[in-house]
Amino acid sequence: MLRFFLGKSPARTGFPNPMKLELRVRHLRLDPAIRDTCDRHLLHSLGRLEEQIRRVQLWIEDLNGPRGGRDIRCCLRICLRRGGVLTVEAVDAVPQVAVSEAFDRARTALLRVVQRQRWAPMRRGLRLVLS
Repeated sequence: MLRFFLGKSPARTGFPNPMKLELRVRHLRLDPAIRDTCDRHLLHSLGRLEEQIRRVQLWIEDLNGPRGGRDIRCCLRICLRRGGVLTVEAVDAVPQVAVSEAFDRARTALLRVVQRQRWAPMRRGLRLVLS
């Protein structure tokens, strides 16, 4: 199992603890192209929501080994600063496609979570008035 940490430096972000990507690979050789894809998607898909994210963990594993097929599973786990964890999975034959799909799903789910957190205080204050 290989572990890599990718992401922005604290000087570039302005946050004391910038989001970090912990990349783990199992039963698969890690190409620099996969690492670049992960870093690019971290910055472009989740970059604008950086203040909401504490840590990002990405597991890439080959499920079938050398047999081939749709066997690359990408599991993305996002730990939020306000608490909570978001987990997303994608399976594909090509690692870059699985990583891309997982980050796209995570961005969509994270936007829903952030919207829910922003609107929660207003929803609590609303009362239904029947006349």
